[in-house]
Amino acid sequence: MSDEFEPPYEPTHVPPGSPGVTTRYCASPTNGRLEWMQAVVTKESLNTGTDVTDEMADFLMKSDANPGDSPGMVVHSSLGGTGEEPWNCLLIGGSFDDETYSNEVESTTYHAVSSTGQPATLTFRFIFRNDTVTRPYKIAYQVELPNGDVVENDLVNV
Repeated sequence: MSDEFEPPYEPTHVPPGSPGVTTRYCASPTNGRLEWMQAVVTKESLNTGTDVTDEMADFLMKSDANPGDSPGMVVHSSLGGTGEEPWNCLLIGGSFDDETYSNEVESTTYHAVSSTGQPATLTFRFIFRNDTVTRPYKIAYQVELPNGDVVENDLVNV
C-alpha cells in the first residue's frame, strides 16, 4: 500500500459480527468525520449489502450538505456495504463522477472477486478543505484486486 493510503492515525477496528465489509476506519477525534476506511470484499459478501437508511440519510443531510448533495455509500451494497453504519456513509456531491467510481471500484471489484473467489481490499482516504468541515471535497481510493493489480484514483466530490 502506498503511503498515501496509510491510515492518518490508529484505525478503529469494526466489531466482529457487524454488518458490511468495512474492517477498519478512522474518524476524526475532533468532529467525528470519516477520514479513512478499509474494506475486504469476499465472494460471500457480494449482493449482501443494504441501501442507505432513512435515518442515516437524515443524519448526513444535516451535516455540511451543499445544494445537489445526496447521501451515499463508500462501498456499494452489491459488494456488501451497508447503509446503516456511519463508517460507510457520506455526502456525495452533485458533480461527483459516479460512472468512473462505479467502473473502477464497484464493477472491477465485483467481477474480480466473483470470478476468482478471492478477496479484494478497498482503501479510501477522504480529503477535506479544512479541519472543521465534515464533507470531503475529494475521495481517493485504492482497489487491490486478487490478481495483484491495483487501481488508484481520486475524484472531486463537489
